[in-house]
Amino acid sequence: MGYWVHDAGFLQFARKYLSIVIGLAAIFTVVGALSGYTSYVLSSAGPAVNETCGTNLANCISALNTCSGNLTNCTAIKDTNTQLYNKCKYDLEQISTLADDLKSELDAAESSNSDLQDKIDDYLGQIAGLEQNISSAQSNITELQSTVSNMTVQIEDLQDRTDAIVASAANRICCIQKIYDPTLAYYYLNSTSIVCTSEANETLGTEDFSC
Repeated sequence: MGYWVHDAGFLQFARKYLSIVIGLAAIFTVVGALSGYTSYVLSSAGPAVNETCGTNLANCISALNTCSGNLTNCTAIKDTNTQLYNKCKYDLEQISTLADDLKSELDAAESSNSDLQDKIDDYLGQIAGLEQNISSAQSNITELQSTVSNMTVQIEDLQDRTDAIVASAANRICCIQKIYDPTLAYYYLNSTSIVCTSEANETLGTEDFSC
């Protein structure tokens, strides 16, 4: 910024600010000339310019109306899409809820199947143990049957030997008694004794004797 300096001199200070004033005056002159020329051109164009502006304005208004209609349609479509979105969102929430319920049921079913499988495995283990017991029992039964068969043979042998001994004893006893009672022809066992008799009796199980 310029300021008065006594040593620099008045002429140097005047020249500096005079050049600035002249520059500003030239700029204002050019701007004024251009503004006047623009006004002259517009005034000389006359009705043609007004008609062009009117046409452009009508086109702008038509375009604005078209845009307004499109905006209305877009708004309606947006509302429809919003409703569809809300419905889809609700359906998705319902599906999500159903999926959660189904997962819970599947988890419960898997847990139940796991418990059932554990019970089946336990039952199979018990059945295997029972089958082993049955096999062992069958082996014992076979051994017992063999023992019973052997004992039966022994009993039959003892019975035959006992019958032979009783018959031999009955022959000796009853033959001696027959000397005194010639009608004697049979004998039977009464507890541990031999009884001689002259009559056959199925109830007593009488047997013949011979002398």
